[in-house]
Amino acid sequence: MTKMTVDFVSDVSCPYCLMGLLALEIALERTSDVVEPQFRFHPYQAESEHAARRRALRPT
Repeated sequence: MTKMTVDFVSDVSCPYCLMGLLALEIALERTSDVVEPQFRFHPYQAESEHAARRRALRPT
């Protein structure tokens, strides 16, 4: 069996990240006799820079 490390970077508020994770889990289930995955989850905030910029541009 082949060991595989999966680094999964996602934004918790992104529905496409969830869809990708579910698709990956299905694919790994189909290959469970060949691949032994180890997941490492990493956070990513897609809007962090834009949110800070919007706050800076708000009129007072």
